Amino acid sequence: MFSMKPMSKVRVTCSSASVEKLVKELYDFGMIHVKKSKQLGEGKPLTSFNDVSSALISLRAIEREYAIKTKIEGKELPLNELSKRLESLELSFLDDSKKRIQELESNISSFKERLKELDLFKEIDFNLPESELVEYACFDFKKDFTLKNASVYKFGSYALIAFPKKDRDKVFSSLKGVALRFVNIPRIEKTFSQDYSDVQKQLDYASRELKDLKTELSGFLEKNSSEIVFLRKSFELLARKSELPLKFGFTESLCSVEGWVLEKDYSHLKHSVEKEFSNKVLVEKIDSNDLPPSEYNNPTLARPFESFMSFLSVPRFDELDPSIFVALTFPLFFGMILGDIGYGLILVLMGLAIRWKAKDKFVSDAGGILTYSGVFTIIFGFFYFEFFGFEEVFGFHIEPFIHRADPHGVQELLALSVLFGFLHLALGFILAIWNNYKHHHYKHALAKGGWLLLSISMVFLISQSIDIVFFESIKHYAEVFGPELALYGTLIGLGVLLYTEGVIGLFEIPGYFSNLLSYMRIAALGLAGVIIAGLVNQLKPDLALVASLDPLAIVMFVLTLIFFLIGHVVSLSLGIFESGIQSLRLHAVEFFSKFYKGGAESFSPLKRK
Repeated sequence: MFSMKPMSKVRVTCSSASVEKLVKELYDFGMIHVKKSKQLGEGKPLTSFNDVSSALISLRAIEREYAIKTKIEGKELPLNELSKRLESLELSFLDDSKKRIQELESNISSFKERLKELDLFKEIDFNLPESELVEYACFDFKKDFTLKNASVYKFGSYALIAFPKKDRDKVFSSLKGVALRFVNIPRIEKTFSQDYSDVQKQLDYASRELKDLKTELSGFLEKNSSEIVFLRKSFELLARKSELPLKFGFTESLCSVEGWVLEKDYSHLKHSVEKEFSNKVLVEKIDSNDLPPSEYNNPTLARPFESFMSFLSVPRFDELDPSIFVALTFPLFFGMILGDIGYGLILVLMGLAIRWKAKDKFVSDAGGILTYSGVFTIIFGFFYFEFFGFEEVFGFHIEPFIHRADPHGVQELLALSVLFGFLHLALGFILAIWNNYKHHHYKHALAKGGWLLLSISMVFLISQSIDIVFFESIKHYAEVFGPELALYGTLIGLGVLLYTEGVIGLFEIPGYFSNLLSYMRIAALGLAGVIIAGLVNQLKPDLALVASLDPLAIVMFVLTLIFFLIGHVVSLSLGIFESGIQSLRLHAVEFFSKFYKGGAESFSPLKRK
């Protein structure tokens, strides 16, 4: 606890002919974080890589194209077994079906266009013979007519005419004032009605074939979707193995792999690899100036905050892991800002639901953080005695310790926020002293001790000398030391700061007070949340409207209830966002700047056991 698990860098060297066997052993062992080898030549994948990659590309494309969402895990199976199972699926059916479906859909579209062309003429049971001497026209007419130089066939409000080409001008001149619009005459092979009937049959046949094919395809996917996903995930596992030697170093006769293991696991790795290779392998610890990856070592309470730390910056192997402290202070600040019993209960339920449902570790940890934050929100909700912004719970009222809507309560809350800020920063200096002392950086440890003494003494001195409401809460503790000790502590702290950091250190003193006053945001954001909840509560629906049985009153009650609920959803959402962001900022900017470096890489073994 408080520190990362110790790591050892190892190197394994064996015959290049045994690379596949080495990959298997490393994956069987699992708990090794492989790094790019700095020895020998460039790495190369296993010979099976091309086959695995080709199968994986095909399976991923099928899964994406047909939106297969089946949840099933893969297994580490040999390539020949996976290839047999893949071949037995006969996935060529999907390609053939896809091509045929595209062909049918194209044909159906053409058939529909053809029917649209023929629709006007579908009742006409004759053909229009082609002739160099005869011309045809079709039009919509607005009044009855006769033509001397043409044969006329009328159907509905349309007319189909045939006339000698030499009389074209006379015919069209006679149609002026008669024809509303001319219609294109489609080419036909038989008669209009026969062509229409033939195309309709072709459309019906293609539609039935398409429907049957889609049904068959749907049945194939329903039957084989689990196997497709299983194979995809299994090939992914195999692909990781096939790609692993890219990080190895190679010569014609040797291959070498480097990586990090937990110190406690080194002997197990050495024993298992040497046994499998009949001691024809070299497994050794190596000295390295590289920064090792970090593996957290926290109790259950702090584990959700490991994702929080990784989001900000992973702790280095040689520094104190602040996850356990963040697990206490982050929910504290969150709850102090939001501070409402009702909202806290919702957060706890939301957090537990996320923890229960989430498969991803980051999402699950977020649910844990939300749960802890909800608990502190409930605690401070009793402290302020607020329930969804109301000051009573089902008619029951308790006098709050701090009334946030009262001017005096605001002053008390500001003072409490600064007090928590002072303690939080003091903790940061203590952790910095611990970190530096552990690594024999005694001068740095002394500097942080000077900062701690200076901050305590100056705050105590100011609280006794100046009537500032923000320091009222620590005045009692300051009186235990007295003004003389506070003054001496300030002078000693300044002296230590000058000795360890020089004059530049003195210019950072205003920055400390800037950090301290940043914690006033806790009170400010909390007050803003109270105001928003109070405005929403002005929309509180009146049950008396329902009791009146007046339809208009009932409608008003429903509308008011909807706006009331939406208002609290918005208020809670803003509260979660503001509380989370501000708590994050107070840790990342104010707290961590006192002692934390971070910047490490998370320990990512080939396979966790």
